[in-house]
Amino acid sequence: MRAKAHLSKAPGYLFWQLRQLCKMVSNDSLADWKALVILGGCEIVIVMTLVFVASISVGHRLWPTSGGGNYTATFGLASLLYGLNYFLLTYRNGWTRFQKQFEHYSVRMRVAGAIATVLFVILVAIGGAWSATAASHLPH
Repeated sequence: MRAKAHLSKAPGYLFWQLRQLCKMVSNDSLADWKALVILGGCEIVIVMTLVFVASISVGHRLWPTSGGGNYTATFGLASLLYGLNYFLLTYRNGWTRFQKQFEHYSVRMRVAGAIATVLFVILVAIGGAWSATAASHLPH
């Protein structure tokens, strides 16, 4: 059970920060789902970025430009990671184990965490776009 707690603490903190930011932007009952969608989108982009970086490393595209089989496999892996995080975060409200700890962080630490979370999402998007662009210019 301790390993499960360690597995869910980092995504739990990221989820908690995204949830807080979503509540700040629009205080509605959908903040949890919005945070999960953002987290899932980041996971998909990270997995695809890893494949693009591997393509850049070997010097040719690992994915053909036509056909969706490889995209489906990578999307499936990203969905599996998303499903694991979804389970760890939502099963019996798993992320709430850490909620009191997160809320007791100092204001300075929470602001730094929010800034780091926003930067993480932005950097994931930039890294994904850069790696996709670089990999698209590689030979087949």
